[in-house]
Amino acid sequence: MRKCTQAVIIGASMLLSLSAGSDAQSVNLTGSWSLQMRTIAVATRKVVASNCGFQGTANVTDVGGQLSGSVSVSQSSGPGSCPPAMAATLSGNVVGNQVQMGAVMGNASFGQASFTGTVVPGGAGTPGGPASGNTISGTFTTTSGPFTGTGGTWSAAQVAAVAVPSLGEWGLLALSLLLLATAIATMRRRQARLAGR
Repeated sequence: MRKCTQAVIIGASMLLSLSAGSDAQSVNLTGSWSLQMRTIAVATRKVVASNCGFQGTANVTDVGGQLSGSVSVSQSSGPGSCPPAMAATLSGNVVGNQVQMGAVMGNASFGQASFTGTVVPGGAGTPGGPASGNTISGTFTTTSGPFTGTGGTWSAAQVAAVAVPSLGEWGLLALSLLLLATAIATMRRRQARLAGR
């Protein structure tokens, strides 16, 4: 019985030390973003899609200021010369509150675009997780493909993360004790059954 008590104390202290260390992480731009874009024509000899409105989502991963992810938008307004939908992979970085990204559409066969913007921080979010309420706005320019010369403005708002129910420190401790009690009861029944044979 003394060994079981020592095991419970050691297990409880490990759980408490793990939960105390998890609060030291910082907030980042990882998450899902609601994205809106509006094109503005720039005079070139190539096809230009002007006055096109798009909206969609971007899923971003931020690792130490290095951004990666995917973007998918659909036309929400504008003439028939606008592409009805676009998807791209993105990469870039964030330094301070300045974002620089590149988007590659269709393995660069449909074009590439350069995005710059400014982050306006929102809520604090959860420790070590993405913030909620961040917004970014800026400009973009298409640098290659059939829409070279098309530029415009863009804005994005970070979608709040869905809260996932979890156990706190005391809940984990209670669950650990319940599992330990069940294991001890099962072992005692098994030993009694073996002794009765």
